[in-house]
Amino acid sequence: MWVSRTPAARLLSFDPVGRKSSTKRAEGTPVTGRPAASPAPVPGTPVVSIWRLELLVFAVALLVRLVYLWQLSGTPLAGLVIGDAEAYDAWARRIAAGDWLGRAEGVFYQAPLYSYTLGVLYAVTGPSVAAARVLQAILGAAAAALLAGAGRSLFSPRTGLLAGLALALYAPAVYFTGILQKSVLDVFFACLLLALIAPVRAIDTSPRCLARFLAVGAGLAGFMLTRENAVVLVVVVAVWVAAQFRTVPWRTRGAVLAAVLAGLVAVLLPVALRNQVVGGEFHLTTSQLGPNLYLGNNPAADGFYAPLRAGRGSPQFERIDARELAEQARERALSPSEVSDYWRDEALGFITGQPGRWLALMARKTALVVGNVEVGDTDDYYGAAAACWVLGALAWPGQFAVLFALAAAGTVLTWEERRRLWHLGLAIVLFAGSVALFLIYARYRLPLVPFLVLLAAAGVDRAWPLLRDRRWRALRWPGVAALAAAALSLLPLATRQQQAALTPFNLAHDLTYAKNDPAAAIPLFREAIRLQPDYPLAFLGLGDALHAGGRLDEAIAAWTEAERLAPDLELAFFNHGLALLETGRGAEAVPLLVRAAAINPGRARTFTLLGNALFATGQVDAAATAYETAARLEPTNAQAVNNLGTALARLGRLDEALARFRAAATLDPRYAEAHANAGKALVALGRREEAAAELEAALRIDPAHADARRRLDALRGR
Repeated sequence: MWVSRTPAARLLSFDPVGRKSSTKRAEGTPVTGRPAASPAPVPGTPVVSIWRLELLVFAVALLVRLVYLWQLSGTPLAGLVIGDAEAYDAWARRIAAGDWLGRAEGVFYQAPLYSYTLGVLYAVTGPSVAAARVLQAILGAAAAALLAGAGRSLFSPRTGLLAGLALALYAPAVYFTGILQKSVLDVFFACLLLALIAPVRAIDTSPRCLARFLAVGAGLAGFMLTRENAVVLVVVVAVWVAAQFRTVPWRTRGAVLAAVLAGLVAVLLPVALRNQVVGGEFHLTTSQLGPNLYLGNNPAADGFYAPLRAGRGSPQFERIDARELAEQARERALSPSEVSDYWRDEALGFITGQPGRWLALMARKTALVVGNVEVGDTDDYYGAAAACWVLGALAWPGQFAVLFALAAAGTVLTWEERRRLWHLGLAIVLFAGSVALFLIYARYRLPLVPFLVLLAAAGVDRAWPLLRDRRWRALRWPGVAALAAAALSLLPLATRQQQAALTPFNLAHDLTYAKNDPAAAIPLFREAIRLQPDYPLAFLGLGDALHAGGRLDEAIAAWTEAERLAPDLELAFFNHGLALLETGRGAEAVPLLVRAAAINPGRARTFTLLGNALFATGQVDAAATAYETAARLEPTNAQAVNNLGTALARLGRLDEALARFRAAATLDPRYAEAHANAGKALVALGRREEAAAELEAALRIDPAHADARRRLDALRGR
């Protein structure tokens, strides 16, 4: 079809960089059927109108988030600070209390910027989850306004408005406002980078241009300090500067890239130096690359998080387990770098040893990255949407699938501008790939959303005149792209029902372990099991809650089911064995504690309890071995050392036993039992005066110690 350009069409036109605009189409130039590209604002556009657009987006985004937080505050979910959120909150409290270098952390294991942001806030307001959520609402609203500015600069004011409002009302972005997670900062930095880069049409060595790219470098560094895989965007910026402006002299491009590097160094170097000073190793951000790579790439991986030791997914265990397991494999103490290298090598061994299986895993994870279901680990988006009507109204089914489909259509509709927009597509591909390389959760893919929203908004802007004019032929290929994207997003690799089980589980977990109300937790654990019948952690929690309520037989049934579903769930075997031991059923406890010790051979308390069970059933030699293992694992554990002495005394090895009792008393000077046991050993050895001194020491610590009193009276002939 051949048409002449009309004034209305000119409003949607965009002249490629380096070409002069013209109000006339050259004779014989074909029209493709796609609408021409929308222009960036022309020089002279009133600044006030631009700011009005972005202030409107900011106001809408902030209002929605504050209403959501108000509604959230009236639900039981408001008090849930669990998983990573609990770790960030605790870390921020330590920072606010004065530990600004994070000496307790050593080399950073988790990205630090979010905790330091909270720490500064807590130092000003006091530790307040509510204040943190309000700050996150402001940052989320600012991100939407920045995205509106990016859309305005990259496409048109209308596209900018659509993009800003889309992010302002995007339900998962609203949801993460209420979670103490770095997700809000992730989105903020993604939008900041887009807003800084979108207006760039040319580069030079002027202070203004170099300052912009210095800010780009600093923004990239900030992004890397919240989400380490954001390092791939450094590649995008470098390639874009080098390739997009290839007609510009290398000296100019080098100056611009040097400004980016300076921004990166200015932010990251202090972190690396802090790691060197505090942890003894130079790391730009964190030392968890290896463990994270292994978690996403191992023979049992499915794209979702599974801790190195079952049931120990809390942040306080992740670092410990990664180090302990690596040290057990290497049979020596390892530095943070060596721990990371061990797990990296394990992951690479799987990748190179089973390439077909790994490629299939990567295909699955790539589909999960764009999957419609918002997958949580300890957080439940769907539970919050059910509890808060404003989030529920925004969280209509298929939201990500629709966004992904519109972004695919937008890619086709803006294809003629690919020479100008290719860096946007490269950023999406590389960031999505960096997510797929590791693990897939809603919060990990959330930084992709601003990039997709820009393409989706541009697609809607381009498609509207075609729809209005019923130009269906021009919409054919955008429609095909949208349908293909939607089909990929809707693949049933995860279900909403599985995610819904998280809310009752989280509430029950909080009631059982934080609020000491196991009776109220029991029906919630059962509801989680109803929604997800193969949920081993829910059975573990149910067993713990039932045991706390004195319902041992029901607890045993729950623990047994947890053990069946997750044969490596150490805590199920441990808690089951402990409960049996406490009720005098040592013989039944032994195999359970043996299994727990086999799963986690680095836990001293397990071996102490195993020794107690073996001792109670007359297996004294085996008990001594278990106690010795506990004492070796934890040399400062006075109970394990004392119990080893008890077993040695029962075996007739009194001198060795006495040495252990005295060592236990030295480790814990207030340990009356160790002094009493030393007194008994000395009596058996015929050293009466020394025995009396030890028994007197026991009674000074614990005047009600009946055995020590009886033996001392016997020594004195009373």
